[in-house]
Amino acid sequence: MVRSGMGKPGGSGSNSKSAFRRALSKVHTHRQEQGSAKKASDGSRSKKRSSVKKKPWKDKLYTRCAPSIIIDLLEDLGEQQRRLVEEMGFQGLYSLKLHKLNKPIGAWLLSKFDAELLLFFAGTSRELKMTPEDVNRVSGLPCSGQIIIPPSTQDVSSMKAYFCGVFRKDSWDEITISSLLKIISKKYVDPMTNDEILQFKTAFAFCVVTKFLAPQSLNNFISTRYLKPVFDMANIHTYN
Repeated sequence: MVRSGMGKPGGSGSNSKSAFRRALSKVHTHRQEQGSAKKASDGSRSKKRSSVKKKPWKDKLYTRCAPSIIIDLLEDLGEQQRRLVEEMGFQGLYSLKLHKLNKPIGAWLLSKFDAELLLFFAGTSRELKMTPEDVNRVSGLPCSGQIIIPPSTQDVSSMKAYFCGVFRKDSWDEITISSLLKIISKKYVDPMTNDEILQFKTAFAFCVVTKFLAPQSLNNFISTRYLKPVFDMANIHTYN
């Protein structure tokens, strides 16, 4: 889902400077040259400058998505850990080669939307909705399977308690991305125990979602929205 973030029609101020509007403006305008004249500070000499090129404005796109972390993890996995990743249905990540995000690509993607549609939404608070198929075409991520439904408040509480038991933690707050990364990168004796397998799969799923598939606005924050498929680990490969 892409939010226009442009406010109401006729709005101004920070809303008019939104990343979406700037990206749209960048698509439909060209850089212009400006001429200016400048006098020397001592007043004795002056220099005229014409056709001074402005430094190109650069988009600032912010994201918590860190594919390099996932790639590094996958490269260090042992044979039995790689088999577990395949059991979970995440083997497609092995072909991921995106070590660094090209952030300006966001503006480029926006430029591929229908121009009339973008102008229709300009100056409104409406949203441009992207379908799973759109994401599939751009990223190659599978877009089929069970729909992930956020758990209820009561389910969240019981699931948090369950995951605390899996990782042997006293509270949900103690389950951090750094602690999960240690579990994933650990060198295990073959064969792994059932507890080690469950810990590895759960830690891997949380890390992939948090650092790549659905990063949150707060760094390393594990969203409860995606607890259900991780809780249903035996069937996690069937989810979208």
